[in-house]
Amino acid sequence: MDIKSTELKSYQNKILSGKNCANYICKQIKTKIDAFLKKGIKPKLAVIVSEKHHSSNVYVSMKIAKANELGIDSIVKYINEDSSEEDIIQIIEDWNNNPDIHGVFVQLPIPKHIDKSRVINAINPNKDVDGLTPTSLGKLAFSMQAFVCAAPKAVIELIDYYKIETKGKKVLIIGTSNIVGKPLALMLLERKATVTCAHIDTLDLPTECRNADIICTATGNPEFIRKEWIKKDAVIIDVGYSRIPEINKDVGDVKFEEAIEVASKITPVPGGIGPITVACLMDNIVTAVELQNNI
Repeated sequence: MDIKSTELKSYQNKILSGKNCANYICKQIKTKIDAFLKKGIKPKLAVIVSEKHHSSNVYVSMKIAKANELGIDSIVKYINEDSSEEDIIQIIEDWNNNPDIHGVFVQLPIPKHIDKSRVINAINPNKDVDGLTPTSLGKLAFSMQAFVCAAPKAVIELIDYYKIETKGKKVLIIGTSNIVGKPLALMLLERKATVTCAHIDTLDLPTECRNADIICTATGNPEFIRKEWIKKDAVIIDVGYSRIPEINKDVGDVKFEEAIEVASKITPVPGGIGPITVACLMDNIVTAVELQNNI
C-alpha cells in the first residue's frame, strides 16, 4: 500500500531535488552567456521535431523556454510523414554550415520511414549538443572530451551535486539505449563504479536490483520497480517517464511512494532528472560556442 501524504513529508530529506541542481548549473551557464554577449556572440540552438508527437513537442517547448530564459536563440523545424530523409539531411547540412547556429539536435522519435542513424550522423560533431553522433559516443568511450547526451550527463551532475559516492559501489543501470544507458555506463566506469547493465532479456531482474547500491533506471515502464526489489539504503535515480492518463499522473520506472521507505536517496518524477536534463543541454550549447569560437 502507498504511504500517506502525511507520512511522505517525513521522508523529505531523502528526496534528490532536480530543481536545486538545475538552478545551480543554470547560474553558471548564464554567467558564461553574458560574457559571450559582450563579445558579440549570441548562442543559437536549432531543433528538428516531429510535429505529431505530443510528448516530443512538450519536451522541445521546455527546452526552448529555458534557452530563451538564459539568452539562447532558437529555431525549430517541424517534420511529418510527408518529410523526406533527404530534405531533413539538407536542413541539417545548412545548419552545420551556418556559423550563427552553434547547436543542432534531433528530438526523437522521428517518423518511421526516416533512417534515424543517417539523420543523426549528418550532424556536425562540433554542433552535436545531444551527444548522439558516433564521433561523440566514440570519444566518450575512449575517455576523450566529448558532448554527452543530456540525460546521462544529468545523472552525473546530480551525483556530483549531492556528493553521492560511486567509487567501488555496485551500480545497476536498467535500460541500454544510446541516449541514456550506454553513455551512463561509460561515465560511471570512469568514476570507478562496478557497473551492471540490465535490459529486457536480463534474467531475475529483482535479484540484480537487490544487489545494487545505486539503481539508475531509464525504461519508460511505469512503476515496475517495487519496494521489495530495493536493498535498504540504496540510492534510486529514476530517469524513466510515463504518463498514466487514467489517473492523470506522471510517473517514473519506480513506485516512488513505496521505494522512498527503503531507499536512502531517491529522485522524484517529475522534478528529479528532468530539469537537470534541460540544464545539461543548455550547458552543451555553451560548450559548443566555446569550441567553435576558440574560447
